[in-house]
Amino acid sequence: MIELLRPCDFPDGKQFGEWGPMWGYHFDAEGRWVKGQIDHLGKISGQHGGVDILCPIGTPLLAPAMGIILQADWQDEKDQKRGYGLRVIIELWEPVGLLLTVGHFSELHVKGGQKIQRGAILGLSGQSGNAYGPHAHFQLEQPGDYPRMPLNFQWVSV
Repeated sequence: MIELLRPCDFPDGKQFGEWGPMWGYHFDAEGRWVKGQIDHLGKISGQHGGVDILCPIGTPLLAPAMGIILQADWQDEKDQKRGYGLRVIIELWEPVGLLLTVGHFSELHVKGGQKIQRGAILGLSGQSGNAYGPHAHFQLEQPGDYPRMPLNFQWVSV
């Protein structure tokens, strides 16, 4: 099991998002917290492939592992309501070579090309992009993996 540093304090000590071999929780268009399912072809229905953590806008989000920032910007500058909105993509060094996407920031504190240590502040949580409530999205995957199949991981505390 891949272990990543817990990126923030979850409300009431709970992780509201979860990822398992068959399900990923996400907000639907009506703002409900629902499960999306992976079909037999590996396609994620319910448009979700990671873990969402409910947190108030402005919550500092920590780097769950050491690595290098590949991108720190809008998923689509021309359409800021698209996808993960303001996001960070990190190539992790421990575990080596995996990619971590963190989305829906309100503010970024890192830049592309920057090396980061585990526990560094990436930015502040928000509701940018296609988000129906304030939260942070985390998705771990192999580079070049298509269709994008998230890897299972668990949070650990400092």
